[in-house]
Amino acid sequence: MKKPSKYQTLSFPARSKSNAFFMLVTAFALMGLVLIGTFLLFVDFQDWFFEIERPYLIPWVLATGLVIIAPSAYLLYRKEFSLAHPIVFSTITYFFPIFFLGGLSLAFGLSNHYFLNYVTDPAYNFPLTFFYVMIGFAGLSLGFFISYGKRIGNFFANWLPNWQFKPAEVVLPSLFFLGLGIFLNLLALDIGQIGYQRSGLVIGITGSLNYYLTMITPASAFLLWLAFFKFEKWNAYHLIIAITQVFIAVFMLVLLGGRSSLLVSLMLVVLAYTMAGRKFRLQHLTIIGVILPLFLIFGIIYGTTFRNLKSNDERVSIEQYGEIALETVGNITETDFSKQLITVFELLAERLEIVSSLGVVVANYEQMQPYEASYGLENNIWTYTWTAFIPRFLWQDKPIIADNYSYNELYFDHGGYGLAITAMGDLLRNFGPVGIPLGMIILGFSLRIFYAMFVEDLPFSIWRYTLYLTVLAKISYDSFYGEIFPTVIRVAVIIFIQLFILKVAVYALRDRGKMRMREN
Repeated sequence: MKKPSKYQTLSFPARSKSNAFFMLVTAFALMGLVLIGTFLLFVDFQDWFFEIERPYLIPWVLATGLVIIAPSAYLLYRKEFSLAHPIVFSTITYFFPIFFLGGLSLAFGLSNHYFLNYVTDPAYNFPLTFFYVMIGFAGLSLGFFISYGKRIGNFFANWLPNWQFKPAEVVLPSLFFLGLGIFLNLLALDIGQIGYQRSGLVIGITGSLNYYLTMITPASAFLLWLAFFKFEKWNAYHLIIAITQVFIAVFMLVLLGGRSSLLVSLMLVVLAYTMAGRKFRLQHLTIIGVILPLFLIFGIIYGTTFRNLKSNDERVSIEQYGEIALETVGNITETDFSKQLITVFELLAERLEIVSSLGVVVANYEQMQPYEASYGLENNIWTYTWTAFIPRFLWQDKPIIADNYSYNELYFDHGGYGLAITAMGDLLRNFGPVGIPLGMIILGFSLRIFYAMFVEDLPFSIWRYTLYLTVLAKISYDSFYGEIFPTVIRVAVIIFIQLFILKVAVYALRDRGKMRMREN
């Protein structure tokens, strides 16, 4: 007889296949209608008639979309679909919008990146790029569905501590951590690690630690949302959490000057709602379907206006940064919204279109390989992985991890940040075409272990869900493959320490409360 697990089995709320599919389609349809309706309301049609610039890409874009959607459809059929599932999460937040919607942008000629000219023989290299994306995502999914990953994850899950927190117990400690996170984010902004400014390639021997400590902020925000949705009755904590979260959302938007800051804040709410065991209903999806595109539009308007006013990413003081943020808000209110909206759709079409930057790698990686050593990029996946765990204070001349400057200078004649390489492009550069499916299989297999350790078929746990989601959201498929595993481990360690301190504080308050009860 099989020995029962020490955990009770718990899955995300079950829904019928037809109901889940209907809700998923409804959500996407509502978001699309809001975007299209807003667009048609303000745009002058005579300037927007166009024809398909690259019709040969349409079959490849459609095929890529089907490959990306297929695993989520399979999970829906198995009644294992959840927004917090690693494959679903990567599909919705990256692969589908970037390679399907972005692919359509490239096919219709809405993308005008200067480096499109670097793709020699587009009729060959762009379809090949889509093929590499398909085998990469298929490899990620295949690796995840290998059953041994779940077995390994279940084994390690039995070794994890069984910390139990009540929602009310985590509110005050989380507010403290949020305050600490705000301070750490301001410090990181001041030295140029976050926001729209930079300090150069190396930021001292503790630069990496400074950056990863900023993860305390999203972890604390998510933890508070989990507590918010786990309360059985409405109380004063709901108001405290709601006010705090609004402040944090605005703070992160102003701090980062990023176009996706509001979307990240909304994502934390939706995922916390899902992982807390709440069921989405049609009215919830309607609200999300309306709010999401509006957040996207405002985020792009704010981020673009902020960058235009700041003019470059050179470091300025926090006071100057704040003054530019206030000027940005004033500028937005004074500018014609219809003109801003046209800019939003132009920028969105270009931002989603990453196929061309990956296409540059596909078209040129063989010719660039002899020069990569002089730029410090040769065998970077191996170098990034093993050197990432040696503290810089022990090895001050350690190679730079994820050197975007050198990569952009070599491939795009543009020394700076902002140009995507993607995990598939990094694997292609290092190991050739065969490296793409193999590397993504390894990543998918690792994700299954991680998912089984912290979430899959396990009872609700505030600390495990918080660590899992914070790490999952930090995985970047847009950057170097060699950066993924070091980032996951570093973030996991930071958040585990944060949650351990939370556990010590909560358990100490419990013991103090029990002593008072005995005295009385």
